[in-house]
Amino acid sequence: VRGDVDVTTNPLIGAHGYCMQELVNLLLTGRAVSNVFNDVMELDSGNGDVTLLKGISGRSDVVLLSLFEHYGVCQVGCYLKTPRFPIWVVCSESHFSVLFCLQKDLLADWRTERRFDLYYYDGLANQQEEIHLTI
Repeated sequence: VRGDVDVTTNPLIGAHGYCMQELVNLLLTGRAVSNVFNDVMELDSGNGDVTLLKGISGRSDVVLLSLFEHYGVCQVGCYLKTPRFPIWVVCSESHFSVLFCLQKDLLADWRTERRFDLYYYDGLANQQEEIHLTI
């Protein structure tokens, strides 16, 4: 795990018990990389020093959508937006929820993407009813 992260002294659990991005990526992809973009990015300081920033190395079974991307704070790469199975973990503000489709083959055939149902679950919202969206 320490070999995956950009800064080996960073904890996986941050202030107030929040998951750091490395822990989220570890749970979703099996790698504790520090970033949500695709592959590796080289950061050149201009004086000959190059820092490698590690991102997501390939498509995952379950992936992440982030409200922080909407705010312009980060850019989630396509490896972390396009799952093998139709399950998206949604990071909004300070907690996570899940968006999923019961059709396992949804992403395998473009014809099934014309009309499909999504379900949303947020464990912190005391959700009493099923939230069902038809896309």
